[in-house]
Amino acid sequence: MNDEVDMGAVERMASTWLVRLDDDPEDAGLRAEFEQWLDASPEHRRVWAETRDLDLLLEAARPVDAVALPAGNVVPLKLRRKARGKWRMFVPLAAAACLGLVLAADIPVWMQAQDIARTGEVHKVALQDGSTAWLAPGAAMAFSMDAEGRRLKLLRGKGYFDVAHDPAHPFRVEAGDGAVKVLGTAFEAGFNEQGMAVSVRRGLVEVSYPKGRVRDRLRPGQSIAVPWAGSPSRGQVRPDRIAAWMNGRLLVNDRPVRDVLEALRPWYGGYIVARGPGLDTRRVTGIYDLRHPDAALEALARAHTIAVRDITPWLRIVTVE
Repeated sequence: MNDEVDMGAVERMASTWLVRLDDDPEDAGLRAEFEQWLDASPEHRRVWAETRDLDLLLEAARPVDAVALPAGNVVPLKLRRKARGKWRMFVPLAAAACLGLVLAADIPVWMQAQDIARTGEVHKVALQDGSTAWLAPGAAMAFSMDAEGRRLKLLRGKGYFDVAHDPAHPFRVEAGDGAVKVLGTAFEAGFNEQGMAVSVRRGLVEVSYPKGRVRDRLRPGQSIAVPWAGSPSRGQVRPDRIAAWMNGRLLVNDRPVRDVLEALRPWYGGYIVARGPGLDTRRVTGIYDLRHPDAALEALARAHTIAVRDITPWLRIVTVE
């Protein structure tokens, strides 16, 4: 095993320790095991210090309370190698094709949406009932209210919702084939082609899926992932970790590489094409700065020996064996 692979393993282990110690700070046995790992090598201490410093910097970042992050937080793709001759003639055609596909997919969303968060933007929306919604990059929503209640349709992506208490007018978030019903609470909800996910920071919510046939109730610190095809899975999450993306943080604990790439895409000023059998079998634990997605992707690739190839300044191919 070469030094580069060894260092990647050390970086991954440092990130794993960061998450495990944060989850169980009072576990004496875990702390003793961690101290043994630190004492095993000076490199362990050095990498741990760097990992902890990065976490402190991210933790100290100003909470997102504006409608957008500065444009400079969307880091453009860097072209390490010039496109070869055979690519030059296809670049305009490929760009037009990609743009056409994106525009075609977005048209139904644009026609329905009242608010859309742009790439790299956390968009804050003050709703007319006194509630507040924060949309993650790329997310879109529409809101309405009448005598029967309040209805927020999440058209794409995910958001964090702090709902004004109004028992006479229940608040309902619709996400794909699922829905979340609340009276007054704060929670995160989102969906994609695979399914929906909900996590509760405060209050009580009722999650129904698909189309109201099944219902689950969640309390603070509880979450649920509902695949459109398959069985739902419930979990526990620290309330202060819910919607960490609002502060530009991605906290990953033993998740497939595919999930990490999906989380980075809305923050990225270009296109990421992912392929390879390892997308679902390779697991990742770590903390990434979403405000600098290009650097986050390169850190992911370095720590997990993932191949990243720049095709054009706006197209990157990630291969996970």
